[in-house]
Amino acid sequence: MKKYIPWYMKITIKLALGNIPGMQKLASGVLPVFQQGPGKDPDYNINVYLQHFHRFARFNRIEAGIRCADYDVLELGPGRSLGCGVVANILGAKKVWLVDVEKWTKLNNDFAVEIMDRLRTIIESTGQLFRPPNDLGSGGSPDPPGNGMKSILNNPSQKKGLNCIHYGDYEGAEKTLSYLVGKKIFTKEEITSRMDEIQNKKDIQDYLLENCLIYSDRGMKTLEEIPGQSVSFTYSQAVLEHVKREDIKPILDHLHRITIPGGITSHVIDFRDHIGNSLHSLRFSEKTWESDLFRNSGFYTNRMRKTEIIKLFEESGWEIVYKKDRLWDKIPLDRKKLAPEFSNLGEEDLLCSGLVVVGRKRVS
Repeated sequence: MKKYIPWYMKITIKLALGNIPGMQKLASGVLPVFQQGPGKDPDYNINVYLQHFHRFARFNRIEAGIRCADYDVLELGPGRSLGCGVVANILGAKKVWLVDVEKWTKLNNDFAVEIMDRLRTIIESTGQLFRPPNDLGSGGSPDPPGNGMKSILNNPSQKKGLNCIHYGDYEGAEKTLSYLVGKKIFTKEEITSRMDEIQNKKDIQDYLLENCLIYSDRGMKTLEEIPGQSVSFTYSQAVLEHVKREDIKPILDHLHRITIPGGITSHVIDFRDHIGNSLHSLRFSEKTWESDLFRNSGFYTNRMRKTEIIKLFEESGWEIVYKKDRLWDKIPLDRKKLAPEFSNLGEEDLLCSGLVVVGRKRVS
């Protein structure tokens, strides 16, 4: 139903309802125009975390290396699911920061068990799971394989969580776990032992929140309080496009400050509008789009394009070690329909509908 609603009707509905306090949370489970991603899907959470952790394992230059229970993680904008934090802890993260601007959800014992059951199924699904790292496309080299989408589409077990994998270097849970084991980051026994330990707890939610997960809805204030050089890697999944323009650079600065030398930041950024998966947001002037009415209506994105966001990463001190575009076949809207500040952008920016970008903190 959602795809049949014209973009201008979606804006009208969201403008009318989105500014009513509490309406977005209430409507997200009822009205298609307010619905947000498959956050309660175990496959989604497993795949989101694994794709970012895979990049961390490949591109980090941490002097001491990384091992199970030897790294801290920060997820920016977990949104409606804390499932990635559960996966992170199972795969060895000793501390997982989950930083958002609002608490959209809470950790559910049953959902945590669902994630662990799904991971067990993945581990047990093939006798070829734990192969040496050179069996993962280009293996341990810093150049990610280019046929990731094909391998996922041909693998029925990955289709359920496909919404989080738009493009790039990710080849599915099985191959990624195989790679990580081959790199001796953890073993199959360590993974299963950790799941056994968690599932034996009377209250999984309380146990994880007391011993590993730090869930905060204080946004920038939390980032400011995290000690410098204390986190091994940070990541976000379709989050940075929602951050207000004036906050992007400070957030990237804080992520750089808290990351240890050689650590990684990994982000999937969706440049499509959240109205019709096109460029309709670029029709509006800055004055209109950045008004409180539009910012608070549930479809706001900062409208930054690829060139601008990459420049901000670099200005914050990040060395860009990997980037992968998702492209439209052609610019989806006639330039004449775009606001003047966007109509003269280069094709590189207007054709780019999404981006995977990985930055590394330089080792001085």
